[in-house]
Amino acid sequence: MPFRFLTPDWVVLDVLRLPLDALEAQGIKGFIFDLDNTIMPPHTAELSEAMRDWLTSLTARGLAYIVVSNNHNIAYMKQAEDHIGVRVLGPAKKPSRTILREALDLLELPVNQVCVVGDRPLTDIWGGQRLGATTILVDPLQRANEKGHIHVLRALERLFIQVPPRERCIGYTTTYTTPASEC
Repeated sequence: MPFRFLTPDWVVLDVLRLPLDALEAQGIKGFIFDLDNTIMPPHTAELSEAMRDWLTSLTARGLAYIVVSNNHNIAYMKQAEDHIGVRVLGPAKKPSRTILREALDLLELPVNQVCVVGDRPLTDIWGGQRLGATTILVDPLQRANEKGHIHVLRALERLFIQVPPRERCIGYTTTYTTPASEC
Protein backbone atom coordinates (compact mmCIF):
# COMPACT_ATOMS: atom_id res chain seq x y z
CA MET A 1 0.00 0.00 0.00
CA PRO A 2 1.52 3.37 -1.05
CA PHE A 3 2.02 6.16 1.46
CA ARG A 4 0.97 9.61 0.22
CA PHE A 5 3.70 11.35 2.21
CA LEU A 6 6.34 9.47 0.19
CA THR A 7 4.62 10.03 -3.16
CA PRO A 8 6.14 12.78 -5.29
CA ASP A 9 4.09 14.98 -7.60
CA TRP A 10 6.53 14.15 -10.42
CA VAL A 11 9.10 11.41 -11.03
CA VAL A 12 11.86 12.49 -13.40
CA LEU A 13 14.92 10.53 -14.47
CA ASP A 14 17.31 13.39 -13.67
CA VAL A 15 17.34 17.08 -12.86
CA LEU A 16 18.34 18.04 -16.39
CA ARG A 17 14.97 16.70 -17.63
CA LEU A 18 12.75 18.67 -15.26
CA PRO A 19 9.62 19.80 -17.14
CA LEU A 20 10.29 23.51 -16.70
CA ASP A 21 7.53 24.69 -19.05
CA ALA A 22 4.91 22.59 -17.26
CA LEU A 23 6.19 23.64 -13.84
CA GLU A 24 6.17 27.32 -14.79
CA ALA A 25 2.62 26.90 -16.14
CA GLN A 26 1.73 25.47 -12.71
CA GLY A 27 3.10 28.66 -11.13
CA ILE A 28 6.51 27.38 -9.98
CA LYS A 29 9.07 30.18 -9.72
CA GLY A 30 11.75 28.58 -7.56
CA PHE A 31 13.40 25.33 -6.57
CA ILE A 32 14.87 23.84 -3.44
CA PHE A 33 17.38 21.22 -4.59
CA ASP A 34 18.97 18.47 -2.55
CA LEU A 35 22.76 18.47 -2.91
CA ASP A 36 24.35 15.00 -2.96
CA ASN A 37 23.14 12.65 -5.68
CA THR A 38 20.64 15.21 -6.97
CA ILE A 39 22.68 18.06 -8.48
CA MET A 40 26.18 16.71 -7.86
CA PRO A 41 27.78 13.33 -7.21
CA PRO A 42 28.07 12.65 -3.47
CA HIS A 43 30.96 14.20 -1.56
CA THR A 44 32.57 15.77 -4.65
CA ALA A 45 31.56 19.43 -4.27
CA GLU A 46 31.74 19.62 -8.08
CA LEU A 47 29.04 20.19 -10.68
CA SER A 48 29.17 18.64 -14.10
CA GLU A 49 29.41 21.13 -16.93
CA ALA A 50 25.92 20.10 -18.08
CA MET A 51 24.49 20.76 -14.59
CA ARG A 52 26.26 24.12 -14.34
CA ASP A 53 24.85 25.16 -17.74
CA TRP A 54 21.38 23.95 -16.76
CA LEU A 55 21.43 25.88 -13.47
CA THR A 56 22.56 28.97 -15.40
CA SER A 57 19.58 28.47 -17.73
CA LEU A 58 17.24 28.48 -14.70
CA THR A 59 18.50 31.91 -13.72
CA ALA A 60 18.16 33.12 -17.33
CA ARG A 61 14.50 32.02 -17.23
CA GLY A 62 13.96 34.06 -14.07
CA LEU A 63 13.68 30.98 -11.85
CA ALA A 64 15.29 31.06 -8.42
CA TYR A 65 16.94 28.17 -6.61
CA ILE A 66 18.69 27.26 -3.41
CA VAL A 67 20.25 24.03 -2.14
CA VAL A 68 19.38 22.24 1.12
CA SER A 69 21.42 19.28 2.36
CA ASN A 70 21.30 16.77 5.20
CA ASN A 71 25.09 16.52 5.03
CA HIS A 72 26.74 17.27 8.38
CA ASN A 73 30.13 18.28 6.96
CA ILE A 74 29.99 22.08 7.10
CA ALA A 75 33.34 22.53 5.31
CA TYR A 76 32.13 20.32 2.46
CA MET A 77 28.85 22.24 2.18
CA LYS A 78 30.78 25.53 2.07
CA GLN A 79 33.01 24.12 -0.69
CA ALA A 80 29.91 23.03 -2.62
CA GLU A 81 28.33 26.45 -2.06
CA ASP A 82 31.43 28.17 -3.48
CA HIS A 83 31.42 25.85 -6.48
CA ILE A 84 27.69 26.19 -7.21
CA GLY A 85 27.55 29.91 -6.50
CA VAL A 86 24.33 29.72 -4.48
CA ARG A 87 23.53 29.16 -0.80
CA VAL A 88 23.73 25.62 0.53
CA LEU A 89 21.78 25.31 3.77
CA GLY A 90 22.32 22.50 6.25
CA PRO A 91 22.52 20.22 7.95
CA ALA A 92 18.79 20.24 7.29
CA LYS A 93 17.62 17.08 9.07
CA LYS A 94 15.02 16.53 6.35
CA PRO A 95 12.15 15.70 6.52
CA SER A 96 12.22 18.46 9.17
CA ARG A 97 10.78 21.70 7.78
CA THR A 98 12.99 24.11 9.73
CA ILE A 99 15.75 24.62 7.12
CA LEU A 100 13.26 24.19 4.27
CA ARG A 101 11.30 27.15 5.67
CA GLU A 102 14.55 29.14 5.87
CA ALA A 103 15.12 28.29 2.20
CA LEU A 104 11.62 29.58 1.37
CA ASP A 105 12.39 32.83 3.17
CA LEU A 106 15.64 33.25 1.24
CA LEU A 107 13.87 32.55 -2.07
CA GLU A 108 11.22 35.12 -1.08
CA LEU A 109 8.52 32.95 -2.62
CA PRO A 110 5.34 31.43 -1.20
CA VAL A 111 5.37 27.64 -0.85
CA ASN A 112 2.89 27.15 -3.71
CA GLN A 113 5.48 28.65 -6.10
CA VAL A 114 8.33 26.37 -5.00
CA CYS A 115 9.29 22.85 -5.97
CA VAL A 116 11.46 20.57 -3.80
CA VAL A 117 13.67 18.26 -5.88
CA GLY A 118 15.62 15.32 -4.50
CA ASP A 119 16.61 11.67 -4.80
CA ARG A 120 15.24 10.34 -1.48
CA PRO A 121 11.55 9.88 -0.70
CA LEU A 122 12.10 9.62 3.08
CA THR A 123 14.00 12.89 3.29
CA ASP A 124 13.49 15.15 0.26
CA ILE A 125 9.98 14.19 -0.84
CA TRP A 126 8.55 13.82 2.65
CA GLY A 127 10.15 17.12 3.67
CA GLY A 128 8.70 18.84 0.60
CA GLN A 129 5.27 17.31 1.26
CA ARG A 130 5.38 18.46 4.89
CA LEU A 131 6.29 21.95 3.67
CA GLY A 132 3.34 21.95 1.24
CA ALA A 133 5.52 22.32 -1.87
CA THR A 134 5.36 20.56 -5.21
CA THR A 135 7.83 17.64 -5.12
CA ILE A 136 9.95 15.89 -7.74
CA LEU A 137 11.79 12.63 -7.18
CA VAL A 138 14.85 12.10 -9.40
CA ASP A 139 17.05 9.05 -9.73
CA PRO A 140 20.34 9.38 -7.83
CA LEU A 141 23.29 10.53 -9.94
CA GLN A 142 25.40 7.61 -8.64
CA ARG A 143 24.68 4.48 -6.71
CA ALA A 144 28.07 2.77 -6.89
CA ASN A 145 29.67 4.53 -3.92
CA GLU A 146 26.65 4.54 -1.62
CA LYS A 147 26.74 2.80 1.73
CA GLY A 148 24.90 -0.54 1.88
CA HIS A 149 22.13 0.74 4.13
CA ILE A 150 21.28 3.46 1.58
CA HIS A 151 20.71 0.79 -1.11
CA VAL A 152 18.34 -1.03 1.25
CA LEU A 153 16.51 2.19 2.17
CA ARG A 154 16.10 3.16 -1.50
CA ALA A 155 14.56 -0.24 -2.29
CA LEU A 156 12.19 0.00 0.68
CA GLU A 157 11.19 3.57 -0.16
CA ARG A 158 10.22 2.61 -3.68
CA LEU A 159 7.97 -0.19 -2.40
CA PHE A 160 5.76 2.40 -0.71
CA ILE A 161 5.55 5.06 -3.42
CA GLN A 162 2.43 5.50 -5.49
CA VAL A 163 3.58 6.29 -9.01
CA PRO A 164 2.20 9.57 -10.36
CA PRO A 165 0.21 9.53 -13.63
CA ARG A 166 2.28 8.64 -16.70
CA GLU A 167 2.39 12.25 -17.91
CA ARG A 168 4.19 13.12 -14.67
CA CYS A 169 6.84 10.41 -15.13
CA ILE A 170 9.57 11.79 -17.37
CA GLY A 171 12.46 9.83 -18.87
CA TYR A 172 11.00 6.36 -18.25
CA THR A 173 9.55 3.85 -20.68
CA THR A 174 6.96 1.90 -18.68
CA THR A 175 7.41 2.48 -14.99
CA TYR A 176 9.54 4.93 -13.14
CA THR A 177 12.00 2.15 -12.35
CA THR A 178 12.68 1.45 -16.04
CA PRO A 179 14.77 4.28 -17.51
CA ALA A 180 14.15 5.11 -21.15
CA SER A 181 17.10 4.91 -23.48
CA GLU A 182 16.00 8.11 -25.20
CA CYS A 183 13.55 10.72 -23.99
